[in-house]
Amino acid sequence: MEKKEISLYKKHPEEMLRKLRDGEQKAQFLLYKQHNEDLYRKSLKINPDKQVARDLVNQAFLCAFDRIHTYNERDPFSAWLEGILVKKSRENELQQKTLQRLQSSRKATQSRKIFARSRLKKSFKDLWPGQFIL
Repeated sequence: MEKKEISLYKKHPEEMLRKLRDGEQKAQFLLYKQHNEDLYRKSLKINPDKQVARDLVNQAFLCAFDRIHTYNERDPFSAWLEGILVKKSRENELQQKTLQRLQSSRKATQSRKIFARSRLKKSFKDLWPGQFIL
């Protein structure tokens, strides 16, 4: 039944679009089935990690369903979806870079604290030899 419905919507995409804009879940599911594999292959080209690629595809579909009212019928739907996928992958890349910077910044701060503490210990040992310092 799904293949019949998908082919029907391919012949009459305006009907699919109307149902999507009305928020019909079945239309969303059929659209997902129709474009999922192609979008996943393109996502793997952007990010070879399979789990990240799958997450990006799912994020792209969720975004598309939320913003279906912004779709312009003159453009191919698949191109619009691919644009969303690219945007989501860029957002993901920026998040990963920010996370890496934060982690390296924390490590650097921790190293500076350890270094400062060891210098402080050495200074106290020089001032008061033989005293135990934590």
